[in-house]
Amino acid sequence: MAIAFARMEIISTRDGGSAVGLSSYLNRGRQRQNSTGRQYDFSEKLKENSNEFIHTELLVPETLAEQWISSEALWNAAEAADLKKDKTIKANAQVAKHMVLALAADDGLSREASLGMVRQFAHEHFVKHGLAVELVIHDKHDGNPHAHLLISTRILCEDSFGAKARHLNPGFAQGKQVLQKDDWGREWANFQDGFFKLHGLDIMVDQIGKAGQKHVGPVWHQKKEQVFKMDINQDIQAENAELSPQEMLAQLTMNKSIFNERDIARLASKVTDSPEKNVALRDMILSQKNLIKLYDLTTTKFVGFTTQEVFEQEEQVMDLANARYHDRCHVLHHVAVEKVKESRAMDSEQEKAFLHALEPGALKVIEGRAGAGKSYTMGAIREAYEASGFEVAGVAPTNSVVQDMKKDGFADASTAHSVVWHQENNARAKKWDKNTILLIDEAAMLDTEIMEKILINADKAGAKLILVGDDRQLASVARGGMFTEFRHTFGAAEITKVRRQAEDWQKDASVLFSEGRFLDGLKLYQEHKGTMHWLPDSQSQEEALVGEWSRDIGHDPAQARFVYAGTNAEVNRLNQKLRSILSEHGNVIGNHEFETCKGKQAFGIGDRIQFHGTDKTAEIFNGSLGTIKWIEGTKIYVVTDAGQEVSFDAKTFNDFALGYAGTVYRGQGKTQTTVYCLHGRIWESSTSYVGLTRHKENLKFFIDQSQTKDLRSLAIQMGQKHVARASIGFRPEMAVVRTLQKKRELKKDRGLDWSR
Repeated sequence: MAIAFARMEIISTRDGGSAVGLSSYLNRGRQRQNSTGRQYDFSEKLKENSNEFIHTELLVPETLAEQWISSEALWNAAEAADLKKDKTIKANAQVAKHMVLALAADDGLSREASLGMVRQFAHEHFVKHGLAVELVIHDKHDGNPHAHLLISTRILCEDSFGAKARHLNPGFAQGKQVLQKDDWGREWANFQDGFFKLHGLDIMVDQIGKAGQKHVGPVWHQKKEQVFKMDINQDIQAENAELSPQEMLAQLTMNKSIFNERDIARLASKVTDSPEKNVALRDMILSQKNLIKLYDLTTTKFVGFTTQEVFEQEEQVMDLANARYHDRCHVLHHVAVEKVKESRAMDSEQEKAFLHALEPGALKVIEGRAGAGKSYTMGAIREAYEASGFEVAGVAPTNSVVQDMKKDGFADASTAHSVVWHQENNARAKKWDKNTILLIDEAAMLDTEIMEKILINADKAGAKLILVGDDRQLASVARGGMFTEFRHTFGAAEITKVRRQAEDWQKDASVLFSEGRFLDGLKLYQEHKGTMHWLPDSQSQEEALVGEWSRDIGHDPAQARFVYAGTNAEVNRLNQKLRSILSEHGNVIGNHEFETCKGKQAFGIGDRIQFHGTDKTAEIFNGSLGTIKWIEGTKIYVVTDAGQEVSFDAKTFNDFALGYAGTVYRGQGKTQTTVYCLHGRIWESSTSYVGLTRHKENLKFFIDQSQTKDLRSLAIQMGQKHVARASIGFRPEMAVVRTLQKKRELKKDRGLDWSR
């Protein structure tokens, strides 16, 4: 099993750090630091263990490959970019970043494959953005191979380093360590899993980030003119072998607020090597003072645990929301409201939500079910505020939703993380004030941390927030659930009437799915021939979907259609098969092979393409779909589904892949004419709700009967809920309530609290 371990630190002169010195250490060689005249020599370490040093190479943008071939020259140039006028280096210069990545020790992954995986990771996250990376792999042959990436903080030019690439990692430069929210461990885990699946390797990453195999890898840095070698081996080995109870609690609450004893046991089993140690560690966790038991408010039934830190953060978010809710500014002109009502053909439900959003109070919640036309209502809200002289800013969790908002008329729309960063760090950004209205789409997908930041900045500015979302659809990957608590606490207008589907019975089914009544909804589809396809095994299930898709393409090749599957491996297979059918029938012209984020794929004119990364200069955004109109060398010209003409060079941008199939997570907020669903075991409540409500006309569902025998079994499985609720929605034990109240009173005395 591979490890999800990734650690990054800043190499700063404030701590005596040197990029030249660290490069010399990693390469077990000699290098001279020009700014100080110091000679670094770690060649003796290579003699001590010559087998440990596996590989080294410089990764730079392709156009600069000939200019930069020496590590010594590269890192001296990086340090020279931070020299003062007197040619001495700045006292607080951040000259480089140093990342350590644990590599899989499984026999199924060759050394060449490991190198290729790390090289691709470095390119996608750093090199393609103009940074330089030195890649070094060490392996003491004790089952703990690891890679080091020494990364420039500045963009590399022909003969020097230019501006700092601050936009790549806004949370980086606070202290020595990269902030937890940058979450390189999860990024590395997801990247590895995708690589393994793409290459058919039977390896998986321990998503919790700790595993029985120990990761060992040295980190070196210089401080106060002395060389210190910190052996991360012992540090990480200790982490893997015996996490502290507080570290365990931090792991358990990384992605959800509430956990149970089963979650504790699962994590404890990963970091102990005997049943006795397992039980002892579990007992230690359960005895921690900051552990809180939670009970259902109605039934008083025990529901699980959280931590005091999580509960207090959620209380803070609720206090901020409460302050916004009771702010009675942002009054609209009556004439503007009436004009919008006259120009927009809203039904009673939409009009009620429209008026609810315009009421006094700087926090409003609208719950819009899938396909219920919430975007239309949001447009009316925007028009009313703009006509009254307010500045309306669209905010969303993903670039894909942001682009949809811009298409719907939002002149100002940004992702939540981007807009918060600019409010906090960009002096030239337009700052929020009492004239600002933040209209936040897919708000249920925002995690607690970013929700807190939005509320802090909105509260300081006096801005109004209108949160629009659906907490029954897919939620945030990180710990979230505050949208649900806002809905319960402050109330919400509901838009439930489905408008997306063409047939009344399909609309009825979508409503049933939104209510969790999957059996009743599935029965409606079962009654209509050609919708539910039951196959004896997974192979015939996939073949049936491909066959149906092929026949439909023959009848109407221009129709908007999409395939949803549960795993990336299924998506990759389906994309290749569907593309082959079009190529055979002459619907796609040409076979140009390009290296993509999903591996090498062939493309031609007429191919569907999906972007998995963002290039704002080219107006390419993660999650958007399009059709290839022309290919010239490595230049690909695309018309997106939003009607935008974009182009990119596959040499320098490879965050794209075939776009006939995708995971359900990428489908939230999208609409297609015909949808094909390849059912799998991961289709729980929110996944099923999203997947089964994307279509306007036709839904075709393919089920493996060897795994799911009948309609009732299918409904039970699809009805399984994995909703990540916030802990604040439950009652903590009374002793904790008293402790929290005392803390609350102290905070209030210091002016740090918001009255609820």
